[in-house]
Amino acid sequence: MPVYAAVKLGREPCECEPLHEPVGGWVWVRCPDLGALLREVARSLLSGFEPLVATPRGLLDPLEAEARSSELEDPVLDGEFLVLARGNPLELLELGAAAVEWKPGNPTARARFRGARAARLLERGFIPIVWTGAEAERPARSSSGKA
Repeated sequence: MPVYAAVKLGREPCECEPLHEPVGGWVWVRCPDLGALLREVARSLLSGFEPLVATPRGLLDPLEAEARSSELEDPVLDGEFLVLARGNPLELLELGAAAVEWKPGNPTARARFRGARAARLLERGFIPIVWTGAEAERPARSSSGKA
């Protein structure tokens, strides 16, 4: 079953299909299965980059990916998100947005969703920004190994 995630890999994905041009290093990808996504993360780690994976629920620890696979197989937008709009942002209302705030000429809209399927938005050229603040969520790592 395909999985969808927003990733920051520090490199081009090999097995997963990028669904848009990177935005601040982040890109939504469609992978043939969970194993392909985890192999992308492993390749990124092997290259010396610390990869990040996000879903509409926030940052995802790859070690928890199997337990949270439903988030990846069918990511659902609930709540308020920024959306990079490649088309008319008012189309977001047809895709599950309950409300949309947008200023003409601005490529970003703020939308409030209730159960919208992220894959449908991505197919129509809309990029839900689920990674805002994700780097700040990442737990700090100690390089010395001492507490």
